[in-house]
Amino acid sequence: MSTTEMTVHAFTRMLERHGADASRWPERQAAERLVVRDAKARQLLEEARGLEDLLRASLPVPNPTAARMRADVRGRLSTGPSQQLIDWFDRGPLWRPLMAALLPLGLGFVLGLGFPEPAADDDLIAAVSLLAFDQGTYLDESLNASVEGGEYAP
Repeated sequence: MSTTEMTVHAFTRMLERHGADASRWPERQAAERLVVRDAKARQLLEEARGLEDLLRASLPVPNPTAARMRADVRGRLSTGPSQQLIDWFDRGPLWRPLMAALLPLGLGFVLGLGFPEPAADDDLIAAVSLLAFDQGTYLDESLNASVEGGEYAP
């Protein structure tokens, strides 16, 4: 504890940081001496206590039924299937997570074997693939033929 005297300004800062409960004050003796001799300090302390009382009164009252329900749900979740699955991966041998990681790969392989590739017309595939590299010459030739033949009228 400090043997120096506290100012009202320092007391105000201490109230703002530590509240009106004297047991939380770092310089308790100096603050209590100030409250005894200074009316402004007493007024600040009473205001702080009033504010803390209002705040305490505005807090919701804990519902014991809700607390029991939350505890019950937490207990069930900690022993439920999801937790058992997590425990199976975390606390087991190394092959378990490796097999779980390879499972989608195996499933994709089996599905790929099970569904054969659809039969496609080779001429259609060739024509479509050539259109990708055509650079518009086919379209230009078609338009020119249409304009020269009189079919195209702007």
